[in-house]
Amino acid sequence: MIRHIAKNRPVHVITIEDPMEFLFSDDMASISQREVGTDTGAFSEALRNAMRQDPDVI
Repeated sequence: MIRHIAKNRPVHVITIEDPMEFLFSDDMASISQREVGTDTGAFSEALRNAMRQDPDVI
């Protein structure tokens, strides 16, 4: 689903993963990937921070 969005829509995508399983390229979309435990302490913290960045897709 993320790959389809990235190839077809000019949107801002943020993924929050535990663990990170795939690396996505941007194509049309701007994709930011976050890993719980590495990039952020907890899923709830990552979600709060993501909402402040005005994403189109989380």
